Amino acid sequence: MGRHHPPLNMPYTVAHQETLYDYIRFRSRNEARFAVMFNALKVPWEYEPTWFTFDVRPGSALAATHPSGHMKYLPDLYLPEADTYLEIKPKEPTTAECVKVYCLARQLKADVHVLWHHKK
Repeated sequence: MGRHHPPLNMPYTVAHQETLYDYIRFRSRNEARFAVMFNALKVPWEYEPTWFTFDVRPGSALAATHPSGHMKYLPDLYLPEADTYLEIKPKEPTTAECVKVYCLARQLKADVHVLWHHKK
């Protein structure tokens, strides 16, 4: 189902354990686990489908980390039948990560969800 391969010139900064599944190299095992689940459910998905660029407003939550005034964002998964993007995190997202998701949802007028593992 998911057969998207990121372009070779895409920067990879790997902080998590890369995992190979369905001929795709996922940046983290958590991302691959969602791909396994969607395949089992026969839900079409795409891994890291495209980069998005946003303007960052001065004084916003992202301004300090993006002094150029622009931000690039690459969502982890896209569910085309639901027109929904997913961002997979190993822990609760930071405010800046939530702002990025909000910016993407606003720009695309699409659903964007952040999913993370909550340890008890």
